[in-house]
Amino acid sequence: MYFKIKTYIYPFNIIVFMDETDIFVWNKLKNNNSKEDCNPLMNFSEQTSGRTHLLPSLDLVIRLESYPDKYTMLGVIYHEVMHASLFAMDRIGCEYIAGGSNEPYTYFGEYLFVEICKKINI
Repeated sequence: MYFKIKTYIYPFNIIVFMDETDIFVWNKLKNNNSKEDCNPLMNFSEQTSGRTHLLPSLDLVIRLESYPDKYTMLGVIYHEVMHASLFAMDRIGCEYIAGGSNEPYTYFGEYLFVEICKKINI
């Protein structure tokens, strides 16, 4: 499964891959990105269920090894959405301050999580 999420106010293309091969992912990303830039998204190890990477093209990619049919995979979606939120806010200069206002992070993360869940009918 492959889809994009519109962010409206942020300058990112959010691209989500679930249960897709490295070749499929590369073919979707190669027009705007180098192979070297995309390498962190490839080749899942046994310990890895998901990856998130902000590419120089401002493609913010969330890649999940498999389709989330179990609660564990919902946890992986949440985990990767948190990475995406941190990468995105850092890229636009929003500094994370523990104990401070973290609303930009949490609202963006919530939005991504809900949009992904809608796409997979959860």
